[in-house]
Amino acid sequence: MSTQDFMWLAIGIAALVVAGGLLFVFLRLGMLLTQTQATLAKADAKLDQFDVPIMKTMDHVGNIADSVDSMVARVDRVTAVAERAAGAVDKATDAASASIAPTVVKIASLIAGVSAGARSFLTKVRGKDNGSNVKETHSDGQ
Repeated sequence: MSTQDFMWLAIGIAALVVAGGLLFVFLRLGMLLTQTQATLAKADAKLDQFDVPIMKTMDHVGNIADSVDSMVARVDRVTAVAERAAGAVDKATDAASASIAPTVVKIASLIAGVSAGARSFLTKVRGKDNGSNVKETHSDGQ
């Protein structure tokens, strides 16, 4: 046997070893994929059991969301009415304030004038009473 024959024999054996290793890896990979497929089938079967309850729950959640949307729309309408009412009250308050303020000023002026007049009148009346009701004193001290 020559060196070249020995080289070809070594290359052939190496190729068989690599092929055997690849065969082993691919067989293991095939078994892994088979087990994965079986596991996924079991998980799919379990999930199918939950399909009906989950769909009922989703329908219920959808109904709740619709109810909440309806309530939000009603609250929005009530808020709009309250805003309009507040605006009307504000306008009425401004109008009342504008119409009452001059009247209050006039009444306050009238009261101030009456008070000043009454004070002046009472001061004059008291002054006249004090001068006419003065007792005469005797020069001898009696």
